[in-house]
Amino acid sequence: MGLVVFVTGAAGFIGQAFVVELLKRGVLETGGGFPRSIEALVLADLVEDIPVVKGYEEEERLVRRGGVDIREEGAFAALLDEYVDDEDALSVFHLGGIASGDGERDDRGADLALDINFLGTRAVMTALRDWNRRTGIQSRFVFTSTNAVFGPTETITDDSKVMPRTSYGTAKAMCELLINDWSRRGFLDGRCTRMPAVVRSVSLGDLKSITQTSPSDF
Repeated sequence: MGLVVFVTGAAGFIGQAFVVELLKRGVLETGGGFPRSIEALVLADLVEDIPVVKGYEEEERLVRRGGVDIREEGAFAALLDEYVDDEDALSVFHLGGIASGDGERDDRGADLALDINFLGTRAVMTALRDWNRRTGIQSRFVFTSTNAVFGPTETITDDSKVMPRTSYGTAKAMCELLINDWSRRGFLDGRCTRMPAVVRSVSLGDLKSITQTSPSDF
């Protein structure tokens, strides 16, 4: 029985950096807090050509699967069937989605945020729920959320209310609530991490062009 790890949005700036960190560590804690070696690392993205992870060009544990639209019915379930045995432990890190600016760019932004960031996330969670029921093994689902769920505020505390002011933040807040509910019901082992800001290059090939998104945009 091995540990299979999926990373959605693996072609993105954060996804690429996160995959490198997973490869460096080589192990993850699973249910019960027991460390387990990563036997396979499946990188999924809507982008057809997922970049080769520098320094790990010959890494046998890496599988790159581009052109995967997680919103399509059965798309993520098909990946699970292909790469995960019923006896394997499973962890999914869901980084895939549109950025905050895309959710506000034009009249289509609200639909994109809902369709991709919320319904896409629900599709992945549904596949995991069904896999858990079939195998009797509890998978772990880690969702990358954002401080945009709080709206534009300079100070965030444990008492801060979730009051998003963007379509992006609203979709992320909806995901958090769904993950909390499905974890409560035992459908999966869900975790959320809120990212305060993202520093990224305009082009992955041009690291001189670094911009930082304003916290008020999240």
